[in-house]
Amino acid sequence: MQQPIPDELFVSNISTTAPPAVQADPTSLLAPRLDGEDSSYFEWLGAGSFEVPNVAGSMHRAAGSQGLLTLIKFGTDRERLLVRIDAAREAKDLLAAGYQYGLTFLEPEGRRVTVSAGLSTPQITIWRRAAPGGHWVREGPHGGGAAAASVLEVALPLRDLALGSGVLPATLSFLVTLIGPAGGEVERHPSHRPLTVIASSRQFEATNWTA
Repeated sequence: MQQPIPDELFVSNISTTAPPAVQADPTSLLAPRLDGEDSSYFEWLGAGSFEVPNVAGSMHRAAGSQGLLTLIKFGTDRERLLVRIDAAREAKDLLAAGYQYGLTFLEPEGRRVTVSAGLSTPQITIWRRAAPGGHWVREGPHGGGAAAASVLEVALPLRDLALGSGVLPATLSFLVTLIGPAGGEVERHPSHRPLTVIASSRQFEATNWTA
């Protein structure tokens, strides 16, 4: 996990016969209960979403592998980035089998988050890279949290994603990866461009305000 992958490899420029899937943008701030379950329709109502295409491709799925991730939902509250990842198998079973989930950020550049099995709750690790092409270094304490049962739900304080300046970009952009038990990446979504979400709740509310 500490061997960096060049950021330019995270976005595919290979055309396919079908139009690439696109994200549905968030329409409201979120307030889900992080329990790892699809417990209420309203919890993630207003979230952005990306439905993982059911196609094989070497740029986003390891050759010969069967896709596991099916749906990504994402958005923010006033202080946190919130992400839910659905899969063909239950999240707790994937973690128990040695899989890890990853979020790799292109904005702010130089941030990566991994979620792995923990003693009682999933373990979140935040990594930073000081310079392009450098090694990933584990960050210190953070306020992130996660729950895994039928789905994985992750909450990351925006302050923990800021770089040295302490200032976040106006927009967060990231890719979701699934890392296999052997340590190699087996899936990466979306394959063509990162998911994006407005980081500032004030800006988000102004953008989505309707009379």
